[in-house]
Amino acid sequence: MRKDFRSIFTMLAVILSFAFTAVAQETTGSMEITAKDSAGAIVPNVTITVAASGTSAGFKRTVTTNDSGFARVLQIPPGTYTVTSAAVSGFVERTLPNIGVSLGKVAIVNLELSTTVAADVTVSADDVSPVDTSDTKIQTTISAATAELLPKGISFSSILKVSPATRVEPLSGGFQIDGASGSENVFVIDGQEVSNVRTGTLDATSDLPFSLVQEVQIKSSGFEAEYGGATGGVVNLVTKGGSNQWRGEFGSQFRPGALQTRGRDILIQNIIGTGEAEYYGQRRDKSLGFFPSASIGGPILKDKVWFFGSYTPQIFSRERTLNYLHPRLRTPSGTTDTYKSKSTFEYMFLKIDAQPISKLRLSAAYTHNPYHTLGSIPSYGTEVTACSNTEPPTPTVCSLPTNGTGLTGSAYTAQTGGRQNTQSLSLNGVWNPLNNLVIGARGGHYFLNEKAGSYGITDITIPRITCSTSSIPGINNPAGEFPVGFGCVRGYSNNLAVEQNTVYDVTTRNTFDADATVLFSGGGRHELKGGYQYNGISNSVQTQLRPQIVLRRGWTVGNYSGVTALPPTAGYVGAGLLRIYGEFGDVSSKNEGIYIQDKWQPWSRLTLNLGLRTEREDVPSFTPGAPGIKFDFQDKFAPRLGAAFDLTGDGKTKVSAFYGWFYDRFKYELPRGSFGGAYYHDFFYEILPGDTLATFTVANILGPNPTGVIGGICPTNTNVPVYGRVRCDKDYRVPSNTALGIEFGAIDPNIKAFRQSEITFTFERDLGRKLTFAGRYSLKSVDRTVEDAGFYTSTGSEAYVIGNPGEGLYAQIAAANGLLALKPKRRYDALEFRLDRRFADNWFFNMNYTWSRLVGNYSGLASSDEDGRVSPNVNRFFDLPHAGYTVAGGPDNGVLPTDRTHAFKFYGAYNFDWDKLIKMGKGNETMLSMFTTLQSGTPVTTTVDILNIDTIVLERRGDLGRTEMFTQTDMALRHSVKFGRDNRFKIVLEADVINIFNESNELSRNNLISIFNYDLTDPAFGLVTIAESTQPNAYSLAMGRFQRNGSPQLLAEAKLASNRISAPLYNLTNLFQGGREVRMGFRFIF
Repeated sequence: MRKDFRSIFTMLAVILSFAFTAVAQETTGSMEITAKDSAGAIVPNVTITVAASGTSAGFKRTVTTNDSGFARVLQIPPGTYTVTSAAVSGFVERTLPNIGVSLGKVAIVNLELSTTVAADVTVSADDVSPVDTSDTKIQTTISAATAELLPKGISFSSILKVSPATRVEPLSGGFQIDGASGSENVFVIDGQEVSNVRTGTLDATSDLPFSLVQEVQIKSSGFEAEYGGATGGVVNLVTKGGSNQWRGEFGSQFRPGALQTRGRDILIQNIIGTGEAEYYGQRRDKSLGFFPSASIGGPILKDKVWFFGSYTPQIFSRERTLNYLHPRLRTPSGTTDTYKSKSTFEYMFLKIDAQPISKLRLSAAYTHNPYHTLGSIPSYGTEVTACSNTEPPTPTVCSLPTNGTGLTGSAYTAQTGGRQNTQSLSLNGVWNPLNNLVIGARGGHYFLNEKAGSYGITDITIPRITCSTSSIPGINNPAGEFPVGFGCVRGYSNNLAVEQNTVYDVTTRNTFDADATVLFSGGGRHELKGGYQYNGISNSVQTQLRPQIVLRRGWTVGNYSGVTALPPTAGYVGAGLLRIYGEFGDVSSKNEGIYIQDKWQPWSRLTLNLGLRTEREDVPSFTPGAPGIKFDFQDKFAPRLGAAFDLTGDGKTKVSAFYGWFYDRFKYELPRGSFGGAYYHDFFYEILPGDTLATFTVANILGPNPTGVIGGICPTNTNVPVYGRVRCDKDYRVPSNTALGIEFGAIDPNIKAFRQSEITFTFERDLGRKLTFAGRYSLKSVDRTVEDAGFYTSTGSEAYVIGNPGEGLYAQIAAANGLLALKPKRRYDALEFRLDRRFADNWFFNMNYTWSRLVGNYSGLASSDEDGRVSPNVNRFFDLPHAGYTVAGGPDNGVLPTDRTHAFKFYGAYNFDWDKLIKMGKGNETMLSMFTTLQSGTPVTTTVDILNIDTIVLERRGDLGRTEMFTQTDMALRHSVKFGRDNRFKIVLEADVINIFNESNELSRNNLISIFNYDLTDPAFGLVTIAESTQPNAYSLAMGRFQRNGSPQLLAEAKLASNRISAPLYNLTNLFQGGREVRMGFRFIF
């Protein structure tokens, strides 16, 4: 911690020394003002002042119109502003109030000057245009005022759904933006990136509450060269700031358990009989969500220095009583326990803005947002899976959660939990030395220690032990149970939790961005911007998982390991597995970006947005002395080219086109797993006559070799253990950068960065009457990716080439072994239409429809084939040569698991002003709002497990049809009463209901058709002969033939009715839409 604070103060000193240079990650908007007289003639040399109003953060800047009557004001914090023109040349002063400025948008202001004083000035459609005819990017901006109107959750991520391009997709690992997976987005708060360094997703601790939010922006397409690291979207949040007016808000929301629905039925497999599937009903827990909030802001020194501070904890408590049952009779076992948990997210925030002189603006923001939890709660399903299947009068024995110290059940779980510390600091400076020049700088520090599960862990060297039996009829399993006196029976577990003891997992991110923007004329207007960005990351980790021992009666060691050529020992009883996993290391890396972009208007109706970005990046190695990956500036050139045209010449119709390349910023999941940061071995052994449960300890299994063999070892020409009891040692984390030879993997020396290309066309029209219509077509295609493309070694382990699947070194290795090298494909086509009515006359709405198609064989950095696994660059897409091919034959290209052809969204609000309606009193208002969506279901595909990859497509993608249509409606009701002098005080009573109709749509299904792990070198599947199956190249032969023709024999085997019995969960729904959520609250605002 002391080191962390030293880093903060060092960063503070560095940033303050550069506080007069520029910003890169967007935290502001801009304003373009044209001054004309009543006849439409331009008025040059008009002095114009833009000043913050209402609750907007303190800001004031004065500019002068040029010879064309035009002025551009850059780097304006989002909010509402007053634009004032000074009296000049016979024209009187004019003031336009309530001009809105949004992140990354240009507010177009038409300032009509007059020779007479206007009595009351209102901002009309003629003053501010809703269509920015110079813009080529697609983004959705949600201001604090808009968020206030809509139904939402307690944190800002719950409002991202209003973006037409954004969906919450569990199978995509988070937020899917324009077809990209949840690990391909960038999340930025006040210019500081807070994306998880390892997974690329948004941590819950960084999901700030709405009390801190000034504006949220989702960039989905066509964004400028200054934005890097995202092949999905950029989610940009700017926090609130203080102003010259004292403002505050105090209140709380409540989520009472009695008003929530019970949890959805959960799919379980009965532990008795043939293991039939059933949906087990959950009951309503006793729970309470308590969300108090207190914030205040105002001037420290009026017109110079302002502050805003907030404390907004989110506290969740839950209590669940489990009544354990006999698994077959479903009679009470006599065992009951009540479990409790309490989780708290704390959000403490302070922001200071300063404008010591009119041309210099500084700001600093600090967020301390730890998360801590105490207690854990088992699933309701354990009521019928935790107890023994005994026959009366023998009493049923229930195995409750324990850590092996004598504490069981709630006495143990009450001690579990952990704390995850998070904090961030951002410092910004903007200097406007000349009317046409803005320069500035930003620096930031982000700290995260991911050890939320560190409480209550004792000695994790004691393994978790479970016992099961084969359900394969006739396979050495006549009794269906372990031998008498063995020490365990089918379904036995010592019930130790598979705990992960994290000593520390610390990530830091230090950033520095600098840029400059200059306005000039030369062949038209130019807004030229260039900048440098530095992103330094470090990760220090030490974590170990409890070893797992699994004993399976009736299984052969070849069947269990997937290496069917392993000969069994005569009289074998079964086979077992010992799994050991841990992560260790201390590394750092950096990413540097340089960009230049020009917003060039050769004439008033045409704008060319021309940009070029390049980056230099190094990817660290967790193995000391071993190489990582380096991309230099010439490796990541990214053109961003756009053109926008004012079609009708009145500023109300825009057509635009954009083309660009986008590169990913490398996540740490691959270097941790593939460059020596992880240890992951599966050790397989036999259960022989005379063995008992006590035989199988970690020490006895491993014998004289407690760490295993690098690369593994799995000889098939003998039934003698290679060491200890181990017949087969599989190393799933062979470091790919050890330079020990291709047998241990390698890094492609010509590796290229993950790149996606995009082309977008848009149309936008101001229809009048506050209505705007927009449409766009986007095509986004993955050009290449970086993955761990694997192959089987002669020992039966997996080794990986870190490179570009389908090309380079891996393609050479594949060709040398008679294999095909599959190329990644992901193509997203979308046609989007949007109709928007701006808020006026007490109501607004937005409706949008998107037709899209997401096809290929690669979902991205998060894997939708693996139910939303967020392991960027190391998912199972290319782990072995047969991955990506179907059992029926040929590549598995098709509709991807998160494809939704049709998506419709509608949201809006109506404000009942009771004073206008029934003269009930000024400031007495009720706001009713809603959000609803209808979306196509997602494709469901039958898969089979081949050589430990259980995502192999059986016949074709989408063969099981789609899940049902997804529909949901949310509503909110807010009643406010204003009082006091000038109605400055306000009380708000509110209620938000998410999924008001309690819809329980299906989200996914179990798609694994068989429980068996098939081995392609088994001669029964027709890919190799008996003689070939024992040759060293057996896997290459089998996989090459499988790639080209599939396996009709394996296809028939997987579809056998007996296999359906062994996989009773197949094609059954395993995930449902969340139930209705009700929250109520109150706030006092001044």
